[in-house]
Amino acid sequence: MTIDDDRFLDSLKKNNLRITEARKAVYSVLADSDKSISVQGVFAKIESTSGIKTDRVSVYRNLNLFSKLGLVHRLQDGKYSICAHKHDADHGHDHLHIMAICNRCDSTFEVDSHDKQICQAVNKMKSFVNSFGSFSNITFQGTCNDCR
Repeated sequence: MTIDDDRFLDSLKKNNLRITEARKAVYSVLADSDKSISVQGVFAKIESTSGIKTDRVSVYRNLNLFSKLGLVHRLQDGKYSICAHKHDADHGHDHLHIMAICNRCDSTFEVDSHDKQICQAVNKMKSFVNSFGSFSNITFQGTCNDCR
């Protein structure tokens, strides 16, 4: 498996984490998919497509680590999706992420550029749900154009 995502490698190096074959495999499964994937799904894909030895617990731990590093998102359904944003040093992964998921095919799309109208709508939603505390993701579910 090859990783051509410098963000992944740089993030691990910056945090003094080892770049293992298992970590590269977990990240590659998500990076190569246009759908969000469960821990079991990532594990099954690694098991069926590579000779890398890993287990579900290691996959889960790596996904949680990647989430903390801002490389992936953990969605409300417990599945994971690669983060489309290129984070800068000042803002990291702390800004709001807007995700769209197709109910039929599970395709996952992250809105990676926020125009003025989207930001205004999100700010209105933030004030509406202020009583919930903080949140970092907004997820829209519906049917994508391909499935209509």
